[in-house]
Amino acid sequence: MKKFLLTLFVGVLCLSQTIQAFEIERRRDQFTKQYGQLFAPLPYSLPGLGTGLLLVGSFANIADTNADFALIGGVGDAQFVFTFLDELFIASGLTLPSIFESTRI
Repeated sequence: MKKFLLTLFVGVLCLSQTIQAFEIERRRDQFTKQYGQLFAPLPYSLPGLGTGLLLVGSFANIADTNADFALIGGVGDAQFVFTFLDELFIASGLTLPSIFESTRI
């Protein structure tokens, strides 16, 4: 009886693995080319920092590529600018440099 149950169990495991081997893969591309943009002016008032306006902007997948550009800037009592250029492939998916620049005004 134990030998029969063990054989049945092993057979069911082998059959289930065989069935999963023929599943349809539904993977999507890692990098999409859909263009996107965001711009948000955000007023702030923080003790110790003061008052001002925080500007956040982002452009994703520029000119049908994977390149992204983002800007975060602040005007008011504190002035600053952060910019990001990311996912700029020099040779179609082979190299991926990232550029970050920060400026305090």
